[in-house]
Amino acid sequence: MEGQATEKCLYVGNLPRDITEERLRAFVEKDERQVAKITIVMDRKTGRPRGFAFVELENAEAAQSALEALNGSELEGHALRVGPATNVPVQERRSRGGLREAYDVSPNRHRRRRRR
Repeated sequence: MEGQATEKCLYVGNLPRDITEERLRAFVEKDERQVAKITIVMDRKTGRPRGFAFVELENAEAAQSALEALNGSELEGHALRVGPATNVPVQERRSRGGLREAYDVSPNRHRRRRRR
């Protein structure tokens, strides 16, 4: 699922900011659909949900029926936007290395300010 589009993975947007995996799972599974995995995208600074998630269902037919049933439906006062997932986020970010991550070596670091 990571890094590639799949036929059984959906993007779910415009979620409430306090959504939990359990509440989203219950909402998606209410019509006898089986959810394989839910990834709620979190804000790195606050640790709170950013308002969208990726839901992987058991098969492509379930994903298509979920897309048709849930797109535009309302969850806790929010009209959901549901579509096929194209870029599923990678769970673990990898460092690219280099000094910029460890030290401030930006090109303007040594530039002096003009006196007025």
